[in-house]
Amino acid sequence: MTSLLSQGKIESINRVQRNLDGDAYIANEIEVRLLEHLHNVEVPINRLDMLRDCTAEEMVSGVFSYQDASFNYVIAHLVPLWQEDLAVFFQEACRMLAPNGVFLFSTLGKRTPHELEMLGDTLLRSEFQLPVVDREILQLQYDDINTLAKDLELSGLDSEFVQVTTNAPDDIIAMFEVFYGYALGKKINSLSPGKIEIPLENITLRKIK
Repeated sequence: MTSLLSQGKIESINRVQRNLDGDAYIANEIEVRLLEHLHNVEVPINRLDMLRDCTAEEMVSGVFSYQDASFNYVIAHLVPLWQEDLAVFFQEACRMLAPNGVFLFSTLGKRTPHELEMLGDTLLRSEFQLPVVDREILQLQYDDINTLAKDLELSGLDSEFVQVTTNAPDDIIAMFEVFYGYALGKKINSLSPGKIEIPLENITLRKIK
């Protein structure tokens, strides 16, 4: 049975999915930042866009029906809307990603210490290769508090993720701390059993005493 907490998350995800290509300006703003990491010359045909292609129930439970190594690209927008345990989610994303495939994600910060470092560590523990994480502060200016409230509702964001500053009735700033990350899927182990791979840079001339 779905808990009340999970049911609330499901409704938040449903709101974002209904409005991602329409009125949810904040969700669209974060999505644009995330997709900038995809090279324009690449056409990711075998791609999973979780926010568009998965059900809210799948995202909340963290259980996906896709087989191992099913996708060359896995893209996850606004992860904190639907995952409390990022470690579990990253492991599942890595499972579905083909070796050397590309994983892209965005998540919102709560302005707590060491969030960036923890994200990188979690990606490494989930067996991703070469993870890269970065942080950006988005500031959106509004001239009407009701418009801001509507955007927040459509985007499914909790108040803990947004800092609102009212300079004047027609000068309202909504600030978000956004983390972006990308990593590669598991490395293919091409070595036969019993063989040892030595990096070329470790091979040097022996010093004679």
